[in-house]
Amino acid sequence: MTVTRPEDLPSRKPPAGEPSLAPWVTDFLRCELAKFEGLSNVSHITQHTIILKDDKPIKQRYFPKNPAMQKIINAQVDELLLDGRIEPSKSPHSAPIVLVGKKTGDMRMCVDYRQLNARSVPDAYPLPRINHILERLRNAHYISTLDLKNGYWQIPLAEGSRECTAFTVPGRGLFHWKVMPFGLHSAAATFQRALDSVIGPRMEPHAFAYLDDIIVIGVALEDHVENLREVFRRLREANLRLNKDKCSFSKGASYIWVMSSGHVYTLTHRRL
Repeated sequence: MTVTRPEDLPSRKPPAGEPSLAPWVTDFLRCELAKFEGLSNVSHITQHTIILKDDKPIKQRYFPKNPAMQKIINAQVDELLLDGRIEPSKSPHSAPIVLVGKKTGDMRMCVDYRQLNARSVPDAYPLPRINHILERLRNAHYISTLDLKNGYWQIPLAEGSRECTAFTVPGRGLFHWKVMPFGLHSAAATFQRALDSVIGPRMEPHAFAYLDDIIVIGVALEDHVENLREVFRRLREANLRLNKDKCSFSKGASYIWVMSSGHVYTLTHRRL
């Protein structure tokens, strides 16, 4: 395999005197992003299906939580119910809840699906290789990254698979997911396949997806804006919503990828 090293990826500087962000680009982005606000919660392009290896129910004990932790769980369960992402369940399956710390210091409610993963058939759909992504970025002068808002939760869970995701909330009963939750071993494959179908080979080499990040590139600003316009159109057509706060519209960005081989790949550009 050919290894691309940092010294092979030159930093690209914008032409002297070029403005940091043209007003017409700002207007374009404001107009395009506003069109996402009316989209509904889930996409129609695919659904996630869990295929069990046998019919034996997977029932695990739940872990008691202290009052402070239970308060966090109850608040998040209430929000998920309100948003229509979970619903009460009569499933023979049951998995325990765990709380996981976020970078912000907050706690996120997750479900321990290790036993479910061990008893279900994995999806072998491939994820993009990082070195291939970096090769595509070599000639890009403009790079924008788009982040999907709660990406997994925009993918519906197949009706026949919902009971497999049931989890116990101490003191409140049993619930299961209506959308694709975090923690399933094939969720990444389902999500990558969905985004590949939206972006598709026709957008290459101008746009490509890596899980919930979509990278849009261009050599000239006008071309880059047109590439963004087409990606925005495709996302709206697929009913996929963006997280505007995490999108980066840049004259390049800084990417650092640590590979399993120990090599660190970098590509640095100046932000707009």
